[in-house]
Amino acid sequence: MSQAASSVTASEADALARKPNKPKKLILAAAAECTFHGPTLDTFSWLAPAKLAAPSDPDANETDE
Repeated sequence: MSQAASSVTASEADALARKPNKPKKLILAAAAECTFHGPTLDTFSWLAPAKLAAPSDPDANETDE
């Protein structure tokens, strides 16, 4: 195995080691808003709870760039 291939493999191993084992499950109520134009569905939108809609950290908001 070449040095480049071994460094890629090591990087992949490091990345996998940092990943959480399972995603965290959340059970929260959510809703959907539908608008109709006559008998036809015009829009469909999920209404997320504030806990899910808020950014999880300051880096999630990229408006500073």
